[in-house]
Amino acid sequence: MKKYQFSQTGINAMQTDIYALQDEAVYAFAAEVAKDFKRWAITYLAFTASQLRDLSNLNEQSISFLASQGSFAIRNRRPIKFVKPTDIINSSFGDKLVALSTTLSAVSNREGRFSASGELVIEITYGCKQHYPEVLEHELLAY
Repeated sequence: MKKYQFSQTGINAMQTDIYALQDEAVYAFAAEVAKDFKRWAITYLAFTASQLRDLSNLNEQSISFLASQGSFAIRNRRPIKFVKPTDIINSSFGDKLVALSTTLSAVSNREGRFSASGELVIEITYGCKQHYPEVLEHELLAY
């Protein structure tokens, strides 16, 4: 399979291609995400050298979140939204922030019916004090 650009356009193209496949192929792709997120990302996404360093330095809790939520989103053909600024804002925090959020949810009943909804959002931003005031500075500095 081809590599996709690490951008919203690339992520959208990947979703279009993958979500058009038969269920078994989508499930296998989602299983790769869950099994080893970093390997999956390097295999299917085209990163710059700087982005590869950022991926290798991403903490294990974030990787675990991306693996589980990304796998769920793909398996259920839910949207993955990637937000990245086109220009870098001078940051009082001094570094890039990767913010992961989800509205993914699932409902099932006694007859085995299942329905998934929501989306996974991966946002890369700069200047977290300005963009994420609810994140306490001492919590970020603990990492």
